[in-house]
Amino acid sequence: MNQSKFIILLLGLVSISAFARNKIREVYTNDRTIKPIYLALGRSTVLKFREKPTNVVIGNKNYFNIEYINNDLTIQPLGAVDTNLFTYTESKRTYALILKIVSPNRYDDIVHVRWKSKFKNFASKKSLRSKKQLPFKSVSISFKDAVDIKIREFKSLPKKNSYYLDIAIKNLSQKELKTSDIDIYLSRRNKKLKMQQLFFRKESIKADESIQARVFLTLERKAGFSVNAKFEDKIKKTIIGRKFL
Repeated sequence: MNQSKFIILLLGLVSISAFARNKIREVYTNDRTIKPIYLALGRSTVLKFREKPTNVVIGNKNYFNIEYINNDLTIQPLGAVDTNLFTYTESKRTYALILKIVSPNRYDDIVHVRWKSKFKNFASKKSLRSKKQLPFKSVSISFKDAVDIKIREFKSLPKKNSYYLDIAIKNLSQKELKTSDIDIYLSRRNKKLKMQQLFFRKESIKADESIQARVFLTLERKAGFSVNAKFEDKIKKTIIGRKFL
């Protein structure tokens, strides 16, 4: 075999191998776990749901093009930036995903995203014997005649020392508010915790409307912390004690 034929054959094998790696996957998730989706520049990936997506929240929306087609979302990355994606559906479920940029021979063509409501069958015996998290009683932080911030749930995630706060924000005023005017952050001894991310379901809140928000966090050590709410240069706080961890 001469050199030119060998090069052509080699290129053909490489292209076949690359094509074979592009795949159709099925992932199972719920509001307590986050699964990765692999994207590539210059490629589109389709996320197929069994129910219709109604809204999405994405960490870096300027770097991704997202389109709705019936029960599908098509995603095309515009830059080499990893981020997270939260998809809200008609049944009020929240699908949490991590978008990862990879090489063109590793990306997902189609991903069937499925809801898995029970993960206890996959838990180890050790985790089943572990201490249950103490139920958290909801608490409100209110700015008079402006906004009410209610922490409804504080839940642990499967990943070690990872948690999320489920928050409802209600506009008490007669004008529309921007979520960019509201900040919710966690601190300990007046220092912000390092590993935390805040997400709002919408960018604005109409008068007398309530929206959902979530804070995801990973704690370096198990100790109580403060939840701080800031609005118009006013800061109010409440404490989540170690007993809830």
